[in-house]
Amino acid sequence: MTSPAPVNPITPEQQEAGTGGVKRDKLVTEMAANRTSFVAGNRAAMESSAWPMRPERILADLRAVMPRDGTTFATVFEKDGKSDSPDYAAIARAYGIEGIKIESAAELKPALERAIALNRPVVLDVYMKNEPVPTNTTNA
Repeated sequence: MTSPAPVNPITPEQQEAGTGGVKRDKLVTEMAANRTSFVAGNRAAMESSAWPMRPERILADLRAVMPRDGTTFATVFEKDGKSDSPDYAAIARAYGIEGIKIESAAELKPALERAIALNRPVVLDVYMKNEPVPTNTTNA
């Protein structure tokens, strides 16, 4: 018994170019509506004066005020090219909360497992490199 031929066969050229395939207009319309709703929700959160604040509002205010010259929007500080970030794990311990400083990628998973097993508040101090990700903002 042979398999039936695909309804809409895609040539290797179409597959490589990312074209061809089955076009689902209803799904495309639904996805566009979901994106519009998501963008509107984010815009509302960015403009909200609710307390406690939402991350979208905090980020919007930071973007409005902070210079766009490579200034870091997080808690990574450098002085003379070397890390000058606070030891958040030590700060947590000073307040009586478990604090774990992660010194390598291999330490993260065991520290997460330990934090979950402790079943109490834990601060994981993880040094992170922020790599900006380009996004499509033309429809935002």
